[in-house]
Amino acid sequence: FYNNLEDKINLLFDFKISNDLEKYGSCAKELKNLANRIGYNSFANIVQDHEQAANEKNTEFIIKNYIKLKMESNKVKDLLKKYLGK
Repeated sequence: FYNNLEDKINLLFDFKISNDLEKYGSCAKELKNLANRIGYNSFANIVQDHEQAANEKNTEFIIKNYIKLKMESNKVKDLLKKYLGK
């Protein structure tokens, strides 16, 4: 999860820019499931909101809330970094 988190967030950004909501939603779903599996439920909930927005074709939500998603992913990565001793 730690090694793939930044890649997934960057992919979401690329899909957001290209307005590919199908791929955005699919990537968000995968990231949400990974976050849930390791117990980062609050982060998973944020990602779930993005998945739902993509499914509803709500680009306004995605554009307005991407920065929040990115900031939360940075917090998760920092916590994992401390936990893993990196």
